[in-house]
Amino acid sequence: MVDDVRDFDEMVQLASVYQHLVSAGRRISLLMAGLPSEVSRILNDQPISFLRRATRYHLGRIDDADMRKALAGTIESGGRTIEAYALEAAMNALGGFPFMMQPVGYRMRTQAEGDAIDLSAAERGIETAQQEMRMNILETTYQELSDMDIAFIEAMLPDEGPSSTAEIARRMGKARPMPPNTAGACLRRASSACPDAERQASSCRGGGHS
Repeated sequence: MVDDVRDFDEMVQLASVYQHLVSAGRRISLLMAGLPSEVSRILNDQPISFLRRATRYHLGRIDDADMRKALAGTIESGGRTIEAYALEAAMNALGGFPFMMQPVGYRMRTQAEGDAIDLSAAERGIETAQQEMRMNILETTYQELSDMDIAFIEAMLPDEGPSSTAEIARRMGKARPMPPNTAGACLRRASSACPDAERQASSCRGGGHS
């Protein structure tokens, strides 16, 4: 099991070994998890393109109740406690984004002076985790986006709910809606930079409002 697909060279080597074992008839399974941009990078590598046949699950946003239970349970299983206000601050920072639970939990724990995580430690930990997220993930991914991808994201920003490709095209100054395949490609790349993009533009695949 790989819980954070990141080191490209190591992942390629692991996948190659896995393919060899499968070809040899070994009973083995491989479970991998990672951000969309990192997963796409692995799947687009030609030597291990066989991984494209793997079953993929998109986590999306996780319900606050489940996030709260998982975070509090993990903290308590490590012999620590977290105050109610600190836990709520963490929930507000997570926003249902599963990737952030580990760094937020880790940074809150390192900021705590004892076994109890209070609101002050939580706020310091949250701020550190968010800074790391911006520098290590969002800024790196943003730099890989094309001008059209960026324009696509900016055109989605005014919408609080689902966006339509017709409205996005109008905001981008285009006379006609974007073709579904083009909008879908932009959406996939946008969701790598903006975790909430796929939910907000869920109707783009169909070209209209949902």
